[in-house]
Amino acid sequence: MPVVELPYDIWLYITNFLDAKDVQRLYPVNKELFHIVMGERYRHACIGFPPRLDFLYKYAQIRDTFSAVRVRQLTISYGPLYRTPSKTKSQTIRKSFLGLTNASVVRTLGRLRNRATSDMQNVMNLIPSLTSVHFLEIRLNRLEDPAFHPPKVEILKTCLSNFGPNLTTLILNTPMEDLRIALVPLAKFPRLESLFVDITLLFRSSDGNALVHEILHPFIVAHRDTLRSLTLEQMESIDMSTTLSRLPHMPCLTDFCLSQAFVSVELTNLSGHRQFLARHRDQLRQLDLHFIPSHCRFPSAEVWYAQEWTQIRLTELESLAIGFPLISEHCSRPKTIGYLYQYVHHLTSLNIRNHIFSYDHTVLLLSGLQDSTRLRRLDMRAFSLSPDILRLLAEKLHDLHFLSIRAKYSLPFKDILVSYNDRAAGFCLSIENTIFPVWKLHTLVISPKTAKIAIAVLSALPALQILCGEDRDDIFASSRSKMGRPQHQSLRSAPLFTPAG
Repeated sequence: MPVVELPYDIWLYITNFLDAKDVQRLYPVNKELFHIVMGERYRHACIGFPPRLDFLYKYAQIRDTFSAVRVRQLTISYGPLYRTPSKTKSQTIRKSFLGLTNASVVRTLGRLRNRATSDMQNVMNLIPSLTSVHFLEIRLNRLEDPAFHPPKVEILKTCLSNFGPNLTTLILNTPMEDLRIALVPLAKFPRLESLFVDITLLFRSSDGNALVHEILHPFIVAHRDTLRSLTLEQMESIDMSTTLSRLPHMPCLTDFCLSQAFVSVELTNLSGHRQFLARHRDQLRQLDLHFIPSHCRFPSAEVWYAQEWTQIRLTELESLAIGFPLISEHCSRPKTIGYLYQYVHHLTSLNIRNHIFSYDHTVLLLSGLQDSTRLRRLDMRAFSLSPDILRLLAEKLHDLHFLSIRAKYSLPFKDILVSYNDRAAGFCLSIENTIFPVWKLHTLVISPKTAKIAIAVLSALPALQILCGEDRDDIFASSRSKMGRPQHQSLRSAPLFTPAG
């Protein structure tokens, strides 16, 4: 009888239930499977585990050559070099600092310092084995990690010189003052394609514009020929317009994301944005612009869309995400729709932040779309989540794969005294009586959502597989199990309404 090999994803699913020791026992049985599992386990490793960044604790630790050679994505962060078990941490705090004499505390701190020095030397010895790293995230901060910041800078420099030629993605979540130490002495990375920079400052007295011009600008210019994706986030008092105007043309750049603080049209210079977009108008495929109000004076629709940068037509654009400042005038939504209309026919992904659409505005946005529209993903906000909007989207966007609608209410707002539960019941009754065309929608994210709304939506859309991150079968199974409980218990455990955030 021939042996049929299990698919790769099935093996990974099986090994998720096994302990590390059990996985090692697989080696004599299936060496290839063992190496695949170990490669996945150590794919993303971290050096430095700050207690306040819990999400880093899911990454692997580099303790030996066996793990180091399998690391492909590396994060260097402030905090202890290795994870500290919560039990050991609590015992150390309780015994060392609450119940011991001063002499014992000194001895304890000495042991901790010696262990940290030993860990640092161990990491330095393992750096030459990090030969497969192509993704690097840097989270250094001298104020958060004063004792070990200098050694970690040395670790970073050694790492970059070791696997710099293979680096394709670089994420800089590090204040500009610390980037000066880490980046300036380094040679350029010949294969760098994706760069993310969170522009922050450690001290208010620092000159942010000078630091950006001294550190970030030369670094981007040095990689102008290889960069395909550039993301800049800025909430400091930095002139992003000047920064963008000084950047040269990048022949391979296709993705550009910018998130910056916005005060007013008069105080926030956007002329450099026009120059940057004009240089790359024939090559950008993904554009994400998010202007975050900061003590903002909201401009009128006419003033905002009269700016020159909004007139730049990006001929190859496929994915667009906008977050323009909220404009109080009622005419702002038609103006925004007019801006979007020049792209919506050719987009595969559209994300509209801030602006809240009514049914009529949604009709206006989708009017004139051809049956062969390429749009596969849509993120939007609405005044109310009504079956009419869902049916309109189903009729206009037959091939939509992902849809996210955030709304305050589950039915059009007519009476402020109508409770959430009554609106949910009205929504369920309305969607049961709504006839939808054949719709290929696979994933739907809605808000507000209750258990009853979820069942009603899934029943009306038989092709829908994922609703708010939950699998279709799991939602129905959960509903059937709750139906078997006593009524008072079922009501008590029912999900509450979650208004749009």
